Amino acid sequence: MDASTDSSNSGRFSLVFENVTLSQDDFENSRVSAYPNPSKGLVTIQAEFPVEGIEAFDLQGRSVLKVGGSSQIDLSSFMSGVYLLHIYTRKGKTIKKIIKD
Repeated sequence: MDASTDSSNSGRFSLVFENVTLSQDDFENSRVSAYPNPSKGLVTIQAEFPVEGIEAFDLQGRSVLKVGGSSQIDLSSFMSGVYLLHIYTRKGKTIKKIIKD
């Protein structure tokens, strides 16, 4: 990213973005699944590589639960709503949206 000012256009600036990736790679999109969705509580993660950790976030961005070394996370004690699961494997991280009934 290059931010510069132009002296002839006082108060204006330009941004140049290079090598910006806006999408997730194939690993994240196709090799990890979370089910059942919607769920009443227990969510299972299926991945090509062993799951190293799972972290659940509410839609306000607050981390509500962390689980290490397990391919399951129990959301049964949480209110109904949408949660984002950050799933970590040795190949990287992906995010899955889960609806909690």
